[in-house]
Amino acid sequence: VADLVGACRRSRIYSVCQIGFGANSQLDVDKPLAAIGVNVERIDVKLEDVFGNLEAIQKTASLAIARRLSQGPLPDLLFFTDDYLTLGALPVLLERGVRIPEDVRIVTLANRGFGPVFTKSFARIEVDMRKTGFALGRSLVNWFRTGEFPALPPDVRAVYVPGETFPSR
Repeated sequence: VADLVGACRRSRIYSVCQIGFGANSQLDVDKPLAAIGVNVERIDVKLEDVFGNLEAIQKTASLAIARRLSQGPLPDLLFFTDDYLTLGALPVLLERGVRIPEDVRIVTLANRGFGPVFTKSFARIEVDMRKTGFALGRSLVNWFRTGEFPALPPDVRAVYVPGETFPSR
């Protein structure tokens, strides 16, 4: 999140819309972005309607972005908390003539090495869910044995990767 906030500051981003599966899937970007003067709005996609069905996720995302487009101008940045949400929203944005990154920048949360491949290199926050789950399991075992919950190792943390939709400079 710190790298995303830094990129927003450098790129003069003043408004962000975070699109995700309800409050549980949203990253905590509100406070760090508000600290640098960025307004954050949220669009929550109902998870129970789409869980496990990638086509349903994409369709729900396309409907959500269409509703958002009808409410007025887009913010400076669309931040999708799942790459399949991004995949569903892109056709609607392109159909409406929204230029990426000229009209809106896009960042997506993505599983490292898994998920859709985009023709345009999006800025993204990559997470290796398998490594993270394994490390979390080890930490839980340690907590049960010793009562201490160690911090996750640095190699399982999310990594911000700048892309052409959100240049790092």
